[in-house]
Parts: sequence; C-alpha cells; structure tokens
Amino acid sequence: MKPGKVNGFLRYQVMLERQIRQGFPAASARGMSHLMDSLSAIRPVLEGIDFNSPSFSGIKASEFKFPGRGMSDPQEVIDHIIGLFNGLPNWAHPLTQKNLMPPTTSVSVVTAFLTALFNPDICSPEFSGRLIEEAEKKAVSVLSRIVGYDPRVSYGFFTYGGTFGIERGIRLSLDKVFPYRAKTGHMEGVKIVSSESAHFSVKSAAEDLGLGSDNVIRIRSNKEGEMSILDLEDKCREMLNHGEKIACIVATIGTTDTFGLDNIAGISRLRDDLASKYHLNYPISIHADAAVAWAWGFFRDYDFKANPLQFPAETLKALRKITRKLDSLGLADTIDVNPHKYGYVPIPSSFLLFKENGATLAPLKRSPEEMPQLHNVGPKHPGAYTMETTRYAGGVLGTLANLMFFGREGYQAMLGRIVEMGIRFRKKLSYIKGIRVINRRGVGGGTIFYFRTPGKTVAEQNNLNQRIYDSLNGNEGDQAINLSTSFTRDGVLVLKSLIMSPFVSSEDIDKACDLIVRAVRQANG
Repeated sequence: MKPGKVNGFLRYQVMLERQIRQGFPAASARGMSHLMDSLSAIRPVLEGIDFNSPSFSGIKASEFKFPGRGMSDPQEVIDHIIGLFNGLPNWAHPLTQKNLMPPTTSVSVVTAFLTALFNPDICSPEFSGRLIEEAEKKAVSVLSRIVGYDPRVSYGFFTYGGTFGIERGIRLSLDKVFPYRAKTGHMEGVKIVSSESAHFSVKSAAEDLGLGSDNVIRIRSNKEGEMSILDLEDKCREMLNHGEKIACIVATIGTTDTFGLDNIAGISRLRDDLASKYHLNYPISIHADAAVAWAWGFFRDYDFKANPLQFPAETLKALRKITRKLDSLGLADTIDVNPHKYGYVPIPSSFLLFKENGATLAPLKRSPEEMPQLHNVGPKHPGAYTMETTRYAGGVLGTLANLMFFGREGYQAMLGRIVEMGIRFRKKLSYIKGIRVINRRGVGGGTIFYFRTPGKTVAEQNNLNQRIYDSLNGNEGDQAINLSTSFTRDGVLVLKSLIMSPFVSSEDIDKACDLIVRAVRQANG
C-alpha cells in the first residue's frame, strides 16, 4: 500500500469524509433542530423555512412597526427571524460557488453562541477576563507562524474585517513618512501603490485616511491578477524622480476572483533598491493583503516530495507554486488575514499582523491619558492600538476553536481539495465550445469565465451571459448553480465560480459543467 493511502482511498479524502465534513452542521438538513429539519438541503439556496410570524410578515419596511405597548411573544419573534433566512445561499452546498463565504464548523458555531451569551469585550481584560485575552495572543501566535512571522517578536490583534486591516496598515506607513501626520494632517506629495487587481478597499482606505483615492497609483497586472514588477519599478521611479514620496506598496496575496499572488520577494528587493539609490530618509512599507491566500501558509512545512496526503500530481504542482509565493510573505511589514474566509469561521473574523512589536507601532498607540475609560490597559494590549473601543470576541475564539479542531493537516486536506476542484473545473470548462476561461492557468478555487460569440458586440455578449447566469441560478432543486457575476476592465460581463465548500467532489464539478452546457444552449435559443 502506498504511503498515505487507506484501503484504496487517498488519505486526505478519508479525512474529508470521516472527520472534516462531520464538523460542519450546515451540511445536513437532519438532526439539528426544527429549523434545520425544515431546510431543503438539495438546493444551493436555503428554502422551505416555513416559520414567519403573521404579525410581522408581509409588511413593507416603511410600514413596519415594533410594539408600542406591551411586548411580543418571544417564540413569535424567533419564528419571524428564522423565516428571514429563506433565500440565503447554502454555503455548505457543493454547487454554491457564489462568493468567498464558507460554511461554518460546529465548534465555531458553538463558540459564537457562547460569545453572544456571555458577551465579553476584548478591548480590555477587565471586560473579557485574562483567559480570553490570552486566547487572542494564542491565535495571533499561530497566525504569525502561518504567514512566516516570528511569533516571539511579531504582534497582532483581531479586527472587524480585511478593509480595516488594510486601512490600519496604510495608516502606519503614512505615520512613518510623516511622524506628526496624525496631529497636523500633513501628507503632501505622498502616494500609495497597489495593483489593478487589488481590492477596492485600498482606495477606500486612502479616502478614509484623508489621503484621497487619486493618490493610489495602480500597477498593471496579468490575467491571473499578479502585479507586474517591471511596471511597479517604472512607476515608482517616476514618482521618486518627481519628488513624490511612496509610503506603502500594497501587495495582494490572493485576489478575490482569480487567486492572483503578487511577488512579495520582488517587491521587497525593489523597495530596498529604491531606498538605496534615492537615499530615502523614510521607509517604504509593504502591506500584504493576504485576506484570501493566508490559509495556504498551512503548507509551509508540507513534505511535497513524500506527499503524505497523496494529492494528485497536478494539485501538488499548484500547491507547490502557491507555497513558493507565500514563502516570502514574511517580508511584508504588516499583513491582514481573514479566517472568516478559508478559516471557516463565522463573520467577522479578521486579524492584522505586524512583523515587529515595539517602536515601529508607536504611532498607533494611545496613551492612558487619551483613553481614560481604558486606562488600565497594558502597553502591549490591543486596546491601546485598535480603533474600536468595543471589540467582539467571537472572531478570536472561533479562530482558535477551528485551529484546534482542524490542525495543520485538516486545513491542508480541505485547501488541497479546493485547489484540485478549481483545476478540474477550469479544465473541463475550457473544453466547452464558446466558453472562455480568463484565468485558465489559475491555481486557486476561483474561476472567471464567459460565453463568447464571434461578431457580437460587448453589449450583446453581456446580455447573453446574463441569460446564462439567470438560467443557472434559477433552476429548481439540485439543478441550480449558485454563481455570481462581475465585469472585466473592458466592460465584459463574466461569471464567477468561487469554490469554498469542502463537500465539492469531481461529480459535482462534472454536473456543474453539464448544467452550464445546457444553460448555454437555452440562452442561444
């Protein structure tokens, strides 16, 4: 028997079947409660939830009134709230490929319930207790190792989303260029750099910080969403030659749609070269937006030669390519990660990680005099650095719970399956006549594609692809595929498949392609 095989089955498949999948309560419509018993598990969209209080249902929002006198029956209220979940994507379903939204595990759901029940506020250990304060440190320590930071010197804390992580990383870079910026507001002639494929929250952060989105310089990226180092160098030299300052280069480590991975090592080398040649008296910071691809850091010490989980050759090749890109992630000064994506933790669960804790974080730190309500917070407690003065504990505890539940190998098995299914989907789609797969050479679980007919205008093609999308999402029962849409920079409407569920199998991919072929035929009349 080959190493890693169990009775003819690959080891990672056995883990998925026997251990991992049993940890997702939303995967089955059985045995959860009267709520779960009422769901239809055969469709990618939740339906069949027949609870809805007659006192509240069917009322327009503008006409909705809450009780003025007396109170409502609690069960009536709960029944109404349960009914609101009709139409929600069933994230555990293998044909729900709509967004980077995962099904949540049993341990993280119970953790979320306990968090809501006891309501700790992790802005201060006074309100959360020392054990929960320590839980955040444990989660940060593990996440630091995953991204390549040294947990003995790194720092980090929970945030409410990846957008805030990007904003905080950019803010710190601005404070390094202009030490008194926070008080004077002075930021003359400073730029932020990111790729064309970067998340729009980079511009949002520039706007919120008062820098202005016009000062975010976009760098060309290829079809897989990876930033061009040559274009980056040209634009950086142009800015520096004009006397402008570059505060931060935002590298995208896993674009939302195509799983593009910017070259951190190349960016770091260029940054150091520019600092030397232009004799810069300030540091150019690198912030890595690793909200999507952070989890593949679990493969950091995977033995690709022995391949203990026995991934197929093509999957192994893609995993190795991803890991090589992530090997240099630790060169970034700050990194944001989202366990509420490929960590399978309920929303919100994000963390901002800093390569070093110490003087470099001073611009973010508030003194006790500035926060009298939290004057007893220690110098290393996140409450002294975060913007929030009330911090949700569920993201911290849910992340820690899932790290304990899956372990490194459990995450490897799930993420390897996602890569394998993404490769299979893109390959099979490319064989369908008329279908163009934009990221055909992609390595993640995301696929961008559209149906192309020669001689049609962009508007006509967009109309055709909209009909294909409507057909796929509007089918009944298990004949529906819950996809989403987007636009390319050329204005072409594209369909997006973002595989997240650990329940996706080769049969599901084959079925999805068959349904796409049928939808194309129907749309073409």
